[in-house]
Amino acid sequence: MWLDDTFEEYHISIRSNIKNYNNEIETFLKWIRPYIQRGSGSRDMYAIVIHEEQAEPTIYYLRENK
Repeated sequence: MWLDDTFEEYHISIRSNIKNYNNEIETFLKWIRPYIQRGSGSRDMYAIVIHEEQAEPTIYYLRENK
């Protein structure tokens, strides 16, 4: 976590390898989403999650694709 002096806002970056037995990852993302002001790109991407049984990752955005 770091403070961006230019925009006076905090940034956080997390990488984790955990088993998602009880949907801990989705629960955390649901909990933290209201605290995220913006993400990356035109749709404000804020998380990429891939489970070992998935062929492709799930990408979470703040804004829907229109």
